[in-house]
Amino acid sequence: MKKQIKTLYNYVVIDSLSSPERKFAEDCETKDDILFYVKLPSKFQIKTPIGHYNPDWALIKKENGEDSKIYFVAETKDAKAAKDRSLLRDKERMKIECAEKHFSVIDNVHYRVVGSVSELRGLL
Repeated sequence: MKKQIKTLYNYVVIDSLSSPERKFAEDCETKDDILFYVKLPSKFQIKTPIGHYNPDWALIKKENGEDSKIYFVAETKDAKAAKDRSLLRDKERMKIECAEKHFSVIDNVHYRVVGSVSELRGLL
């Protein structure tokens, strides 16, 4: 993806042109409530008992049209897998569970597995 204005770089590297990541990046650019987003680099890793985990995105979102900001780390999956984790491979599901615990102890940062940016609405 190129010519982005709400992120650090002019280009966003995504895993596949047809992936949920592409749609997520496009939506981050067009949604007024998304103030900033970044595709997390592969070196951003969380150590888990079953190997390192690299979440997809970090973003800042304005909530309910107010001045309050919400900080998210998001893992993008296709819509079905985002809703039904039994569709994920066991190792991937366990890493996501570890990430949920990891981010739950960090104040003001929320972690979500989503199929789209719109799934970040009203989660708090």
